[in-house]
Amino acid sequence: MDGQGGETIQQRRTEGDAFELPSVLAQLDTDDPAEQRAAVETIHDTLTERPAACIPTVPKLRGLLEQPSFEDHERVAYCLAELAAESPSDVAPSADELVSFAVDNPTEPATRELCRGLETLAAEHPVALVDHVESIAEIGDQQPADNWETRANAAVALSHIAAEAPGAIEPVQESLLALLADDHERVRASACAALGHGDCEGVTDQLAARASSDPSSTVREQADWALAELSSDD
Repeated sequence: MDGQGGETIQQRRTEGDAFELPSVLAQLDTDDPAEQRAAVETIHDTLTERPAACIPTVPKLRGLLEQPSFEDHERVAYCLAELAAESPSDVAPSADELVSFAVDNPTEPATRELCRGLETLAAEHPVALVDHVESIAEIGDQQPADNWETRANAAVALSHIAAEAPGAIEPVQESLLALLADDHERVRASACAALGHGDCEGVTDQLAARASSDPSSTVREQADWALAELSSDD
């Protein structure tokens, strides 16, 4: 029975090339996990060529993210990250839920995708994330050593927020200073940018050390910029 049902759903999902929004939304609204997964797969497969067509599914995808029993949060998170890139203003109202999931599940694969989306939202709608600065820093802090991409996403998001609201990152200054010693240059450079944008005190010695001796020219240049930015604010 289950196998036949799965085949039926797969057949319905792949019949024709058209993305039928009402049908997908109806599947997302059901209580049948198999139907919901099929709808998410349809959205996932449509995003490459027709991302705009999938924008109305954002609230439904957000709802699936809030369902602990749903078994494919990673694919849902991927879809939300891609839709954030396509239309940040449509995903920004879901920022609370994206951050909440990532905080509660910091090492889940879905969180990697969500942090990619949060970086995009921070670039386009930083105000939507100002109240989540400490949570974003916490998400970055909890990543394993080999997951530099998510730490970088978090650091870049913080730098965008700091550019819009310099005082907002004061509570996470210590976390940003710790990132100056990260193994990956994009993380270190983004931490420099956030500190330069923010109203931070007592950080010039650490930035000067990066400006003079960091092995990455990108980090050295970013640290120099941050020092100049902080000096101009004095």
